[in-house]
Amino acid sequence: METTRGRRVFIVGLTGGIASGKTTVADMLRESGAMVLDADQAARELTESMLPDLVREFGDGIQAADGTLDRSRLADLIFRDATARCRLNAITHPPTFRRLRRELEHLERDGAWAVVLVVPLLVEAGMTALVDRVWVVACSPESQLARIARRDGLSPEQAALRLAAQAPLADKLRAAHAVIDNDGALADTCRQVRGLWSALGRERPRGLALARWTQLVDHEVGGWMNEERG
Repeated sequence: METTRGRRVFIVGLTGGIASGKTTVADMLRESGAMVLDADQAARELTESMLPDLVREFGDGIQAADGTLDRSRLADLIFRDATARCRLNAITHPPTFRRLRRELEHLERDGAWAVVLVVPLLVEAGMTALVDRVWVVACSPESQLARIARRDGLSPEQAALRLAAQAPLADKLRAAHAVIDNDGALADTCRQVRGLWSALGRERPRGLALARWTQLVDHEVGGWMNEERG
């Protein structure tokens, strides 16, 4: 789609519970022509620069034998301890948000009319003001548990622990402008995604959220990431 220079980029916040299918939906949006930024991916790319702070906070036990971050050990820690999650967020979120803001501003300067921003914990963190519209990917808890166990090689007990660390889906649904049901066939999900993106393209709304990023990112950073993949 053609870009619209001189207008503020419109930010769609894509969120959902653990293993609800956010990554799958994001890939479908890319295939439909959307520009997609992923908060978790941005955080992972910044891991090396943040590793010394993480080790000071959580100890050498979160490092693998080669000195890199052992993500599975860190995940085990933060999914069992809400305080540890908050400590992790305090380290990882500020640089991640600053990077995302730079990327959004760059895309806007290049004339992008809309960007999809994938943020697992957007609603729980009370940061919906950073996006213009919220799209929620939803599926049943049974589907989530099966996907977590299969994807991450976890026991049913470990999968249940990760799901229990999540806020109720109802909280996300109350904030949603649109809900993508990912409990059925992928073809059904794809039809929903393409329909939403096509409708947004016809509407071409003016973005307002990016203007709020400076204040919110610099002063009111909440707990966005550190959930999981997809």
